[in-house]
Amino acid sequence: MINSHNLLIVSALFLLAAVAALAFRAQQRRGYGPTVVGLAASLAILIGKFYLESAATMYAAVGILIAASIWNSWPIGPAPACPRCAVSDELVKERGL
Repeated sequence: MINSHNLLIVSALFLLAAVAALAFRAQQRRGYGPTVVGLAASLAILIGKFYLESAATMYAAVGILIAASIWNSWPIGPAPACPRCAVSDELVKERGL
């Protein structure tokens, strides 16, 4: 049986991995907004579970962490249909056509 102290450590490590995944290449995706929200949600999960012992706080924070993950993975804009289209779109913008 795992005790409360070990569960805190294991939970913190997994939440740290989740926040690290949000922070990985954040500049190329949505910036650091999802990372900050994910970090706050992770702290709320730990506080809700181990300090306040509030299931409602913990589950709300889990929902926020999931929302931050979806926000981070949401596409920024429409992708070009093909690599040639991307190049031709850039040329059109450069030439002001």
